[in-house]
Amino acid sequence: MGSHLKVSVTVPSLAGTSSGQVSDVWHAVDGVRVEVGFPLKDAPLLPVGRAGELFFERAETGQSVSALGKVAFRGENDGVRTFHFLFGERTRQSLASLLEPRRANRVHPDPDEPVEVTLVIPTGVQKAVIGVARDVSATGIGIDVPWEHEAALSRLELVTVRLRLPMSDQELEIVGRVRNRSLGQGAIIYGIEFSEESLPVDDPRRVALATYVAGLEAQAGPQRRAA
Repeated sequence: MGSHLKVSVTVPSLAGTSSGQVSDVWHAVDGVRVEVGFPLKDAPLLPVGRAGELFFERAETGQSVSALGKVAFRGENDGVRTFHFLFGERTRQSLASLLEPRRANRVHPDPDEPVEVTLVIPTGVQKAVIGVARDVSATGIGIDVPWEHEAALSRLELVTVRLRLPMSDQELEIVGRVRNRSLGQGAIIYGIEFSEESLPVDDPRRVALATYVAGLEAQAGPQRRAA
């Protein structure tokens, strides 16, 4: 990721900008943290707790976004000065498509037509955990899981996902890999990826997911143009 995502940092009251590269992104209790490394000779001297305006740009697409982040960590190692910039949850959506690119576009289900998800836990006697999808793509899904199930799910990397898309009577069952877990508001947020091995490109389940995503994107288009 870092080789494709360059970052310029501007700090109010300090002159100039510095260019670095993103090396990691993760969800923390206090928000979204982005790790940025700068060559030591050109690195900014930002105090911990100071806010700075960050300009992110992905080279291969030209996509860019700017956001205000607070320095939560600073360290130096092997000629690189590293910062952890903290962003609030309100900024997460604007950063997600840039900092966490996926192999397929993702959409957020309409709250009036939620996508309910069942995770099957293979513990001898199979148990089921009911969650709600927060985002859906043709290659993965983000799920809000009640926090009391984290202990049972924490040991698992592979899970069986069962979901039913709005306006469909068919239940889709897909094996996915848990790529990340993070604290949300009243829930644990699970990011689950569907590999091409478990969900080939021409698989009817993947086609159904892609059709659902395209439909929501088409609905959102006029709203974005009207905004």
